[in-house]
Amino acid sequence: VSFENCRFSKIDSYALWLESGVEFATVKNCEFTDIGLGGIKIGKAANLAYYSRINKVSFQPLLTHNITVKDCLIYKYGRVSQSGAGILVFDVPNCKIVHNEIFDGYYTGISYGWTWGGGATQTKNTSISFNKIHDLCFKSLNDIGGIYTLGKSPNSKIVGNVIENI
Repeated sequence: VSFENCRFSKIDSYALWLESGVEFATVKNCEFTDIGLGGIKIGKAANLAYYSRINKVSFQPLLTHNITVKDCLIYKYGRVSQSGAGILVFDVPNCKIVHNEIFDGYYTGISYGWTWGGGATQTKNTSISFNKIHDLCFKSLNDIGGIYTLGKSPNSKIVGNVIENI
């Protein structure tokens, strides 16, 4: 699936969610503005897989993978709930988050990983590069980053991003 040259505006949650099982999707040259929570959410929280390991319950989520977010403008987010990220990527391999501009949000610009417990992860082979992330937080939250990573992420790189005024 591909979203190109789209505008998402006046949405009270995440503007776009590429959930379980989405493969080879592209979001390119899109504008996300006036969003209640966050811009783009990719995948599903890995805590369900962690829960199944701890409790020895069978759980096999559909893997979301090979997602590209490129040349997007994401701003004025977190207007209803301030905990939304510009781009939130859960336990998803083979992502390219490239050349986006993210600003005027109450929380993190790009959040990637979200794997808990030190166990196996699908979060790998990702590039977060050449994004401009600026003017976030407004002193309302304290656990924040321009790019926030959590958990292991083998063969991934974060390169050439400009982050300022956080």
